[in-house]
This record gives sequence, C-alpha cells and structure tokens, in this order.
Amino acid sequence: MKVDEKLKKQRESWKFLRMGKGIILEEVAQYVGCHFTYINKWENGHINMASEKLERYKEYIKSK
Repeated sequence: MKVDEKLKKQRESWKFLRMGKGIILEEVAQYVGCHFTYINKWENGHINMASEKLERYKEYIKSK
C-alpha cells in the first residue's frame, strides 16, 4: 500500500469514528483551536494538519 493510500485510510477512519460518535466539525474544531473547514479539508485529504492540532483532534475524538 502506498503512503498516500495509507494516509487516506487513516483520515477516513478518524472521520468515520468522529461521525459515529456524533461529533460535529464545529465541536472538534473548537477544541483543536481552528476553523471547522480546516478539519474538513484534512479529513478529505486536501491539506496536512499541523502535528499539534492533529494530536488534539485525536485526543478529543478518543475522549468522547
């Protein structure tokens, strides 16, 4: 599996986990400290997220 495909799968799994827990973009974005479009663009593979923000994103989703 290519690196791009692996990253895409990881992003999709986080997105589906977030959605499965009923967490909306605005909610996680507020915790992370960014605009919800930033999260959306990352989840859909359009941008890379800063490592600090990515850790907060994962932390929030895991905690719910």
